[in-house]
Amino acid sequence: MITNGLPINESTYVMDPAFIKLGKQLEEKGILVEYVDYQISRSFGGSFRCTTQPLLRKK
Repeated sequence: MITNGLPINESTYVMDPAFIKLGKQLEEKGILVEYVDYQISRSFGGSFRCTTQPLLRKK
C-alpha cells in the first residue's frame, strides 16, 4: 500500500481523505472506503496503523 490506513474487514478500509486518489481506486475494486480526517496525527509522523493495534491476528 502506498498509504497508511486501517482495514476493518475484507471489504472495508478506513483512510485519511488526503489519500482520496487511492481511495477511489479501492472503491473501483468494490471496497468500501470510510474517510476520517487524521491531519493532526499525521503532523506528528503517524497515522492509523501507528495509533492502533490489531485486536485479533490470524496466523
